[in-house]
Amino acid sequence: SEKIEGMQKRRLKKCKEAGFPFKKYAKKELAAAFEQIDRWRNAAEKSLSMTWADLHDSSKRNPHAYHAFGVENEHGLMIAGAIVVRVNEQVIYNFFPAHYDAYNQFSPMVMLMDGIYEWARENGYKHYDLGTSYVHKKVNSSLKLFKERMGGKTYSAWSWRKSLN
Repeated sequence: SEKIEGMQKRRLKKCKEAGFPFKKYAKKELAAAFEQIDRWRNAAEKSLSMTWADLHDSSKRNPHAYHAFGVENEHGLMIAGAIVVRVNEQVIYNFFPAHYDAYNQFSPMVMLMDGIYEWARENGYKHYDLGTSYVHKKVNSSLKLFKERMGGKTYSAWSWRKSLN
């Protein structure tokens, strides 16, 4: 929380005052977390890049690679969630984040990202990759600004493409 900006600090405080707990889900809860995140992403027309079958298969082949996190309301309902991928011993990647729009006034994604950041630090990771800020193949300026306000720094990654024509 020391790296996030004022508005996000206020949102984090609001979530804490509301009593919302941050949670690292057990491996057996990965499917339920995925299903909820998938519902929210489909409702926002930001579909996931993998099906549950694909993620489940990959998780079985890479049992330590996928982690589910969430923020819950006072009734134990997930209001923000993310599937995070362990890239290597130094990097985790915020693979599938999403939240329940009914809780926008709290911004539970702030609490979620802060909790994942703390978990990553406690577990020896050096980098928390927040992912791109592209929505429908265009940079989403509000998403980019949110990640910057959460303490994220822009960096370039190499990418290659080969035409199939």
